[in-house]
Amino acid sequence: MFPVQHDLRTRSVLITEEAYRLLRGLILTGEMPPGRRLLEGQIAQELNISRTPLREAVRKLEQEGFVQRLVKGGVVVTLLSAVEVKELYSVRAFLEELAVREATRAVDSKGLAKIQEIVKSTREWRFSPTVDRVLEHGWEFHTEVCRASGNGYLLKLLQETWDRIERYRRLTKNSRLSLAVDEHEAIAVLMAQGDAMSAGRAAQRHVENEAEFVLNELRNVDGLGER
Repeated sequence: MFPVQHDLRTRSVLITEEAYRLLRGLILTGEMPPGRRLLEGQIAQELNISRTPLREAVRKLEQEGFVQRLVKGGVVVTLLSAVEVKELYSVRAFLEELAVREATRAVDSKGLAKIQEIVKSTREWRFSPTVDRVLEHGWEFHTEVCRASGNGYLLKLLQETWDRIERYRRLTKNSRLSLAVDEHEAIAVLMAQGDAMSAGRAAQRHVENEAEFVLNELRNVDGLGER
């Protein structure tokens, strides 16, 4: 009896996680646009799952800020917000600067070589029509730099911030992605020189440049809220 119950609970958790990943992906790609109402019955039917794991998945998305509950009932995809961009990117700029400064002081030759290899790989993809691939390399660069700092809690904070920023980063175009690669390379060069302060400032400027670009793009996007 107990093993069966355990298996059922495990299966429910897996279904919830799968539903969460799918819905989150649809929101990030814009297939489920800002302001779209989540129709529980329809989604459950399309995913061929019961409403219980679906509600758990939606609850997790709500906690992360991807959806919100309406006062009159129902759940919608959270609107994009210039205010949120400013808040998220100001936090990210501070954390990235700290991560790069600490990484510059702590990184060894092996870690530095790995960061430089990521920059090289990203450069090969920067004119690719597949924006997702370039963004993936970008996250890999920032993650590896933060790991090199040896500060696990800092990495956790940055990952949480990156998750919230993901929807906005997808507004970037190839022109900005190309510049971002140059900025990554500049950071890596300063790290190799052991100039922690300059590398940190370069990281801060990199985030601020991205924020400015996103804010400009946001003016032409439907589904823009006050926050």
